[in-house]
Amino acid sequence: MLIVDDQRTQSIGLSQVLRQLGYSDLLTASSAEAAYQQLNLNSLDSGPVSCIIDIILMDVNMPGVNGIEACAHIKSNSAWRDIPIIMVTTSAEIRDLSDAFNAGARITSKNRPSRMS
Repeated sequence: MLIVDDQRTQSIGLSQVLRQLGYSDLLTASSAEAAYQQLNLNSLDSGPVSCIIDIILMDVNMPGVNGIEACAHIKSNSAWRDIPIIMVTTSAEIRDLSDAFNAGARITSKNRPSRMS
């Protein structure tokens, strides 16, 4: 599992919760670029599985390449496109959530919008 968040405290907190739930193989990245590096390092050259990272939890709002752009980039790579990406965000902006969904992400938000357009 790869956690991508520019806020170190958020990554640490999410990692602690996941470890308490029994998840032990956790990687973290503080930016989209660092996430791409982790994906490259953990990609396999052969076999039915092209990357050992099986899910990505990603923040929407990050400096530089944001989570939506990163999601679109990851989904455009044939070795990575089947990795589920869950956007973890407090954003209630319909546009952010809609753009993330359209980029191929699944969305979890503390503030659920009343509708998606």
